[in-house]
Amino acid sequence: MVSTGFGACTCANFHPTKNKIIFASSHEDPGLNDPDFYLSIPGYKREGGSYSWDFTPYMNIYEANVDGSDLKSLTTGVAYHAECAYSHDGSKIVFAGNQNGSMQIYTMNEDGTDVFQVTHTNCYNGGPFFSPDTQEIIFRADPDKADYLQVYIIKADGSSVKQMTKNNAVNWAPYWHPSGEFFCFTTSLHGHRHYELYLMDVNTALFLFTIIPQVYTSRLHAFDRFAVLGI
Repeated sequence: MVSTGFGACTCANFHPTKNKIIFASSHEDPGLNDPDFYLSIPGYKREGGSYSWDFTPYMNIYEANVDGSDLKSLTTGVAYHAECAYSHDGSKIVFAGNQNGSMQIYTMNEDGTDVFQVTHTNCYNGGPFFSPDTQEIIFRADPDKADYLQVYIIKADGSSVKQMTKNNAVNWAPYWHPSGEFFCFTTSLHGHRHYELYLMDVNTALFLFTIIPQVYTSRLHAFDRFAVLGI
């Protein structure tokens, strides 16, 4: 086990060039050591047909060796700091945090210095990843309707935000193709119990294909479509 065994842990990411990882953990929450302090079980919850993920207090980002040694915090405080990922050269980290109220996107150096707020909205912004050239950040946000997340791309300096999806669905977990020309994400367009994967062109915002079992009867057939597209 890499983490401490206490609190909630999430959002781990390997450093691209060093024997390091980052992850988010609430193991330093002082309430965990107080038997009279009531704290609901943090993290993932499911009740009936719905689920939620708590923004656990004292969730901070930590760096460690891949065996869990040399653990040190990169963020501190009572707020939620998580959903973290390295840039492709490992020099920068992008993450989500609610230290200023609503959940926003931030960047910092790999050692936790030079924290910069990228987004400035009143809604949730999260799940960020740097583009392969580190110039842009892809993320999810729900400015128009709570919980109905859409995919956005923003310059790393906070300028020139571009909405990539616009629908009455939940669009989740966008991630860049290594070329930086496409991204993959999952969406509830086909129903909340039937999420599917889509590939979208960054420049045109056109859907390229989706993996739907009724259409593509095997994974091989689906991945053949990547080959046809030349990616």
